[in-house]
Amino acid sequence: MREHEAWADALKGIAMCGVLMIHSGANSLPGPAGKLGEAGARGVQLFFLISAYFTFVSLSCIFEKEKTTAGFKRICSWWIKRLVKLIPLWYTALFFYLMLLPDGEAYWLASRGRISAANILAHVFLLHGLNPYYINSILGIEWYLADLSLFYLIAPLLYRRITNLKRSLCFLVFTAAGGIFIRQAAYAWIPETDAYLYEMYINTVWLFAQLPVFAVGICLYHLKQKVCGFAGVRHKRRLSYGMLAFFLCMTGILIYGENRLPQMAEYTVFALCFAGMIISQMLYSCPVIVNPIFRKIGQKSYPVYLFHFLLLKLYDRYITFSFHNPWADWFMRFAVVFGLAYCIAAVTEKCIDRPVFCWYEKVVHNTS
Repeated sequence: MREHEAWADALKGIAMCGVLMIHSGANSLPGPAGKLGEAGARGVQLFFLISAYFTFVSLSCIFEKEKTTAGFKRICSWWIKRLVKLIPLWYTALFFYLMLLPDGEAYWLASRGRISAANILAHVFLLHGLNPYYINSILGIEWYLADLSLFYLIAPLLYRRITNLKRSLCFLVFTAAGGIFIRQAAYAWIPETDAYLYEMYINTVWLFAQLPVFAVGICLYHLKQKVCGFAGVRHKRRLSYGMLAFFLCMTGILIYGENRLPQMAEYTVFALCFAGMIISQMLYSCPVIVNPIFRKIGQKSYPVYLFHFLLLKLYDRYITFSFHNPWADWFMRFAVVFGLAYCIAAVTEKCIDRPVFCWYEKVVHNTS
């Protein structure tokens, strides 16, 4: 049984809005709004953090049933269930991107110039995250799915080893510090051709760069038990709002100031701030954050994420109308793409995602 939390849907909705903000050009808005739009890219880290938390929640159900260790068959069933939730919409998006934008993303293809058959096969088997020329070359935003699927692969092993808060904090420190040495070692192997691509891959989009963010999500899972101990606190509403205000201020400093922890990647520091906000919402939900609008967006964040970049490309290709005002032009772009992406998400979820998952549940029920 998957644990359901209202804050998760709401924060995924906020994360999706942030991602769409930067992709629709909010980072080019004048003044402080441009900085805020640029920070929308950190929505992906919020997705990773929440995914890591719920991955451990779902694994706990398997391991608790098996008392000490889960059998390989049950772990394989868990992997298959994760893939069944990802693959139908992923293959649908992949098909439409290849049909409508067959040239792919020139920035990520670099000197390769075109999408090869090996590239497509890597995407089909969710292994595109292992190659810098593949990781973002078809959709332009599929690195999120590449890292998430690889994290799912190692998650059962991590769950067995990281059994308490102390170990999860050690894992966070190990991945954050180890990432520095891994990056330095990887720089020595960067070829002269397409060096910029390898640097982007090593610094940002491969799994090792994002593993500290997943580690924060694992810490959050173990912290949940501590948070539950505050259930009887008399003034937990004030405590929640105070924590939320503090971590919002810290996030604002990161957005409009500079990273005061230069040895730690900026997205890891953002993840720590996001974790603080989540803990505050675990204590007591703030209606400004946990509201029906953000929750509705969050519930469809996966298909919206998959299709929004395609719609942005098509918007730029076919819609030439301009208000000659950066604010109005950006808002129109954002609103049109978001509205269409949400409609596509609703249709694909109803016609593809739910039927496939119901079929899978029926098959599992019949075989068991």
